Amino acid sequence: ATSRLGGDPLDRRANEAFLLHGTKPEHLHGILFEGLDPRVAKAGLFGRGTYFAESAGKIDQYTTEDAKYQKEGPVGELHKKLYPVFGSHPGGVRYALVCRVALGRSAHTKDGKTRLDDGADLFADGERSKLAPLADGSVPSSLVAEVGGKVKRFREFVTFSPDQILVEYLVAYQRKRNLCDCGVAVEKRTVTN
Repeated sequence: ATSRLGGDPLDRRANEAFLLHGTKPEHLHGILFEGLDPRVAKAGLFGRGTYFAESAGKIDQYTTEDAKYQKEGPVGELHKKLYPVFGSHPGGVRYALVCRVALGRSAHTKDGKTRLDDGADLFADGERSKLAPLADGSVPSSLVAEVGGKVKRFREFVTFSPDQILVEYLVAYQRKRNLCDCGVAVEKRTVTN
């Protein structure tokens, strides 16, 4: 899908990738006009950084529904810019960002504490906002949380500098459930044990 996005090609020397970031409506205006800044992020499972994923299924869990148009409040400015024609807000929308992320050299982990390649400490500080130097003395630019430890289904990517992130696209989407947990189409009323 990324081949159809257009724009400049990804810089392979910087290990650049298109990755997804899910966010809440009340944060979106600031992100679109000021960028994503890992320094103001909450410390997550894999440190204090900006989290990305390759899968929309992963980032969807970090979104909340933007139910209806608001003139004021935390999303008022956002709505004025995204939905300038009154009544054009689709309702029940969520937001994802497609970002160009320069991963550089990455440290890999499964537990958020140690590196996979040598078992050394992952972070250089107690706040978990700086990665520890590798055996050759170089400091990784990003973190990849691999599936199999703390991560069950989707890899996660974490950056610790705003200079590594460029928001390319905003995706507004709605959740639609086609199948129930048992695999039967939602339109059919069925009881399955």
